[in-house]
Amino acid sequence: MAESQLEWRADPGLLELRPATSVDQVRMLGEGHGVAVAALAPALIDPALRLLVDDRGSFALLRREWAGDGTAEAVLVRAAGARIAQPAVQHAAAGWGCDRVRDAWRDQVLQVPMPADTAPLIAMPVT
Repeated sequence: MAESQLEWRADPGLLELRPATSVDQVRMLGEGHGVAVAALAPALIDPALRLLVDDRGSFALLRREWAGDGTAEAVLVRAAGARIAQPAVQHAAAGWGCDRVRDAWRDQVLQVPMPADTAPLIAMPVT
């Protein structure tokens, strides 16, 4: 399946991504980008997946996994407009305890900065 045109545009700047919390969000996103809803829906309940969305139609589908070198990483497996440097992508990776974020399509890797000792815990929505 072809990637969305948003995926290949220049850096869109700061996006207001947040975790998807409803089937309706997933359905609209899938239909808008030609992505099977069944491919996105597990992110609502699987703790190793995170679907971040915004109101402009941008999204980031992340998967937590172990790299071949034993490093915990968040992998951007599919996106439209979002990149690994987006704050919400970095925060999701930090929340999983990942050391880095890897873009599965662009062969890019960014280290995840450690939160400050005084940083509050982030509550992820429960579905």
